[in-house]
Amino acid sequence: MIITHNMAAMYILNQRNIVSTEKGKDMERLSSGYKINRAADDAAGLTISSKMRWQIRGLNRAAQNVQEGVSLIQVADGALQEVHKMLQRMNELSVQSANDTNTDDDKGALQKEVDELATEINRIGKTTHFNGLYIFDKLRPGDADVTNIADLVKCASAGAGYMKEAYQSQSGSWYSAAKLDFSNINSSNIAKLYDKSFSFNCSQNCSEAFKFTFINGNGNSDEATDLNGRVQHKYKIDIHGMTSGSQIVDKMWNYIQQNIPTGSSTSGTGIDGGVYVSHSNVLVKSSANEFWIVGTTPRGTEEAAKNAFPVSGIPGSGAIDASQIVKASDANDFRNLVTIQSGCIRPDHFDVYIDRMNATLLGVGDLNLMDYRNAGKAIEKVQNAIDKVSKQRSMLGAEQNRLANALNIDQNTSEITQAAESKLRDTDFADSTLKLARTRMLENVSVEMLRNNKQDAQGVLLMFA
Repeated sequence: MIITHNMAAMYILNQRNIVSTEKGKDMERLSSGYKINRAADDAAGLTISSKMRWQIRGLNRAAQNVQEGVSLIQVADGALQEVHKMLQRMNELSVQSANDTNTDDDKGALQKEVDELATEINRIGKTTHFNGLYIFDKLRPGDADVTNIADLVKCASAGAGYMKEAYQSQSGSWYSAAKLDFSNINSSNIAKLYDKSFSFNCSQNCSEAFKFTFINGNGNSDEATDLNGRVQHKYKIDIHGMTSGSQIVDKMWNYIQQNIPTGSSTSGTGIDGGVYVSHSNVLVKSSANEFWIVGTTPRGTEEAAKNAFPVSGIPGSGAIDASQIVKASDANDFRNLVTIQSGCIRPDHFDVYIDRMNATLLGVGDLNLMDYRNAGKAIEKVQNAIDKVSKQRSMLGAEQNRLANALNIDQNTSEITQAAESKLRDTDFADSTLKLARTRMLENVSVEMLRNNKQDAQGVLLMFA
C-alpha cells in the first residue's frame, strides 16, 4: 500500500495545504489590519461594514460642512454688527436734526453724514461675501434684483378686483374684460409662478367661478367643486420645463378648449373664436403672450366697458383676482436661502434664510434731515431698520447654535459608528497571532511527518536490496 498508493503522505500533504491556506489568511489579516479583506471572508459583515463606512465618511464631511456654515453665519453677523452701529449713529443724527436749535448749515452737515452712512450700508450689502458667495446680495447668478423686480404678469384689472379693461372684437363691439399679459415670463423667472393662481367669477349673476393654478409637474387637471353654493371650476396647468409666456398661453388655451366646463355653452365658438367657460364669459387668445377674460355682454363704448363693474346689487359679478401672479416679488425674493448639508443623508440638512440687505430694503436709503417733520419720520425709519437688523442677527445666532448642536451630533455619531465598524472589520491581533502560531506549528509538524513517511518508504525498498 505504501508503494502503490501512499495515502498517509497524501493525507499529510492535504492537511499541510489547508494549514498553509489558513496561515496565509492569518498573515494577511495581521499585515493588512483587517479581518475582512474580500467578500468571501465575511459576506454579511462586508455589507454591513460598507454601509457603516459611507455613513462615517459622510458624517465627517457633514461636520466640515457645518463648520463652514458656522463661519458663513459669523461673517454675516459681523457685517450686521457694523450696520447696527451705523444705524445707531443714524438714529443719533436724526434725533439731533429734529431739534430746531440747528441752523440750515448744521442740518446740511447732518444730512451729509447720514447719506454717507447709507452709502456704506449699501456697500456692505453689496460686497459682503464668504467663499465667493455674496451673503446679502445676489447669492447666485440669476437671482432676482431685490430693488427692481418687474411684474411677472401684467393685468390692469388686478388692482381693481373687477374686469376694468375693454376688449374690442373684430366686429367693433366693446366688451368688459381683463387681459393677462405673460410677455415678461422667461426661463429665469417662470419658477415664481409655481403654485400661484388667478381666478374670476361669471360676469353676470350666476353661480360659476374659475381658478387657474400653475403647477410644477404632475400634468394638467381640472375639477369642479361646490363652494358655498357657487360652482368653482379649478384648473391646474403644468408649466414645468417651459421657458416663455407664449408657451404658458398656448398650454392654457389648448387645455381649456379640450376641457370646457360642464354646463357651459358649447354651441360654436364665442367672441373672435374664444372659448365659452360659462354663459357669460369667453376666454380669448388675442396674441402669443396675451390671454383675455371677456364678458359676453356688449357695451356701447370703450369707456362703458371699463366702468361696467362692480354692479350694484350683484356682488361678485365680474370679479377677478390676479394678485398672486401680477407681482414677481414675495417674501422669498428678499431672502437668500443657504442650505447646509449637516448629515450623510439628503433630508438631514439646514435651511438658513438670510434677508438681503441694503439701505433701501432697510428703509433708510432716502432719509431727509433738512426739516423737523422729515427728521421725525427719519427717526421712525431708523428705529424700524434697527429692529429688522436685530431680528436678523437674533435669527442667525439661533441658527449658529443649532449648527453647533448638529456638529456635536455628527461627531458623536461618527465616533460610535466607527467603533462599531472597527469591531466588524478590524483584525483582532491577539486572536490572529495565536492562530498564526498554531498554523505555523501544524505546518512544521506536517513537514516532519512527510519526512518520516519518506523514510518508511525507503525502508520498504531496502527489503528488496
